[in-house]
Order: sequence, then C-alpha cells, then structure tokens
Amino acid sequence: MKNIKLVLQKQIGNRIRNYRKYVKGLKQEDFSAQYQTDYGYMEVSILSYIERGKIKGRNTSYLTNAQINDFSSMMKCSIKELIFGNEGERINLVKLVLLRIIVNGSKSSKEGTLLNPIINVNQWNEDLEEFLRLAMLNITDPNLQRRVTTAYFHANSKSRQLEAKGIIKECIKWYEKNYAYFADPRIYGDMNSMLDYHDSKLEKASNLLVNLLFSDIHFATDFITGIERLSQLKNNQIEIINKFRRNEGQFGDIAIDWKEVSYSKFIKAFNYMWSRNETKIMDYFDKEIFSRVSSDSSLKDFDESFFENAIVSGDFNDLLYTLLNDEKYNLQTMLGHNIVSTTLQTMIIESNTNIREWFQEGYNIFKYNYDIHQISQALIDFNENKLDRNLHLYINQLIDKKL
Repeated sequence: MKNIKLVLQKQIGNRIRNYRKYVKGLKQEDFSAQYQTDYGYMEVSILSYIERGKIKGRNTSYLTNAQINDFSSMMKCSIKELIFGNEGERINLVKLVLLRIIVNGSKSSKEGTLLNPIINVNQWNEDLEEFLRLAMLNITDPNLQRRVTTAYFHANSKSRQLEAKGIIKECIKWYEKNYAYFADPRIYGDMNSMLDYHDSKLEKASNLLVNLLFSDIHFATDFITGIERLSQLKNNQIEIINKFRRNEGQFGDIAIDWKEVSYSKFIKAFNYMWSRNETKIMDYFDKEIFSRVSSDSSLKDFDESFFENAIVSGDFNDLLYTLLNDEKYNLQTMLGHNIVSTTLQTMIIESNTNIREWFQEGYNIFKYNYDIHQISQALIDFNENKLDRNLHLYINQLIDKKL
C-alpha cells in the first residue's frame, strides 16, 4: 500500500512534536538536550527532521530501534502507541486504509485524476467555484444549501466576495460537524499520500467492503442504479454484473459517486458499516498489525508490503465475507442487500431472455423477481411514509384469474 510508511512517519513526528511542545513545553534545542542527557545523541537538526516525519541525509531509517525505545520511554507510552497512536488514532488509520482499499485507483470523470474519498475543505483556495459546486451537492441543510447555490452562481462576482467568504466558513463548519472524519484536512492529506493506481490484488477486499455498505438502503439503491447506468453506457451488462458478483473489477468511483450527488450517502453508509463492525475489524488489525510491535521493532518492519500482506491475505477477505454474510441475514440490514440482489437478478434475466417471454401467460422468473423487488421497495417506501396505494404485482393478476 503506497506511502503508508510515510504517513506513519508523519504521524509519529506529530506525536513527538506535540509531546515536546504541549506536554513538556520545550523548544527543540532544550528537548534534544534533554534527550541527549537521558538517552543518547540527538542533534536539533535530526529532531527537526523526525518531527516532520522525514529522514535526514543518507540515513536509511526514519527512527532506529534505539530511538523508538528511547522516545517511548521518554514520552511514557508504549511502542505501539508511539508508532500507531492511541486507540482513536488507530481507528482513524484503519478507516484510512479501508477507504483507500475501496477507491482502489478510482479516477475523476472530469480530470482523470485519482479520487480522494475525503472532502478537501481547503479547496476554496484553489478553485472556489468547484468548492461551492460540491458543497451545493453534498450539504444537506436546505437553508445553507440555498445560500451556497446562490454563491455558486455568483462565484465570479467581485461584489459578492465578502459574502462568499462567510459562506465558505459556514460550509467548512457544517462539514466538520456533520461529516467529521471525512472533513479532516489531515486525513485528506494522508489519503492523498496513499492514493495509487488500480491494484488487482485489492479488488476482492474493495468489492466486499462496498457490499458491506449495502446495509444502508439509500446507498444500496443509488449504487445499483449506478451499476445499471454504467452497464447501459458501456453496453456490456453481463460482463459488468459478472465482475461485480465475483468481486472483481473496480467500483469505488460508483460507490463514492465521484463525490457528486450521492457522495453524502456513501459517507453515511460507511459510518453505519463502521458502527456495526468496528470491534471485529479493529480486532483483526490489532492482531495482524498493531500488536506486532516489540522492543526489537524497527520502522523498517512496517513498510508497504507489511500492510499489504495483512490486507490481501485470505484471513482479511474471510473476515469481510463473514461480516457480509451476517449483514445479509440481519433484520436491520437485509433490506438493502435484497434490493441489490433483486436488481442484479433482473439485469441477468433481461440479458438472457427475450422481452416477449416476460409477458407471456402465467407466472415466470421475470414476474417473480419483479414482484420481490417491488415488495422490497414498498417496505422502504412504507418506512418513509411514501407508500403508493397502487402497488402493481404480477402475482395479484394471477390470483385474480384463479379466483
């Protein structure tokens, strides 16, 4: 997994800097002097590099084994906490890894650049118009959304620049309150460092994670609609369906909707998935990654291949399969999975049969699947007080004829 070691170095550097600055209240000169008194050699320039997560000169390692043990002792924390952070920081790191797996080389439909699934809250500095356009799509507060829309259509007006600055601040505040993790500039930066092109070894884990998100009904409905549109656009419906059901290919761009209209549903679905499966996922990463540290550890041990081996392993995929199977048969989450399943089945039926066969006398697999899908959708509508009284089911026609 590209550059995850650099992300770790940056995070370790921040922990050391925060400890020096906010816990000890020392300047780099005083802190390095204390280190030298209690432990060993430490130039101010070396400390400066360490705090920035960088390797100085011709050194081959960011931190030596001795320095890892020394900083752990000095900061009164475990080596595990020094390298991977406290529980909250480890959770953030695992989420980062999961999101990186999901996007797996997804690209923007406009620029063709790699898609970062985290919101760039500082985008207004580079492209105010695009910042406002995305805010208009992703902010769900109607009042703020209306004002953002107005600002978007007047983005190039100098007379409205002051008003736009106020709206930008409101947007960022709203993002931080409602999307939290997904609106953290540090997470955005770390994800940018880790983004890479499509990796076939991550396909299975990526697609299983996307499937786990179907526990959120609205995400499931939008995602499968995206699959239908893609298959129509590329005119290869069966190939796309087969890839998806075999957990092959890359569907991260559809999952995050290229950060467009349905992006907010992706965020909600991911958070819901995490709230339901956090303990089991964290247990896996703790066993396979976080608890592998020891007093003999070197940062060289925790490189890209170390993380990749834990992620592409059969054990990780087995965990995701187990979680997915539980979600498919859970009363709280099965409906979204049913919607996706019946839609895929309908697409398969349409691709393998003649349309005239669908409407022949009697009851057939097309009519049966149509009815199941309609009933599932009716339950969704009923729960949202939108149920149409005129629900059409083929089975009713058959029953009426029998009677």
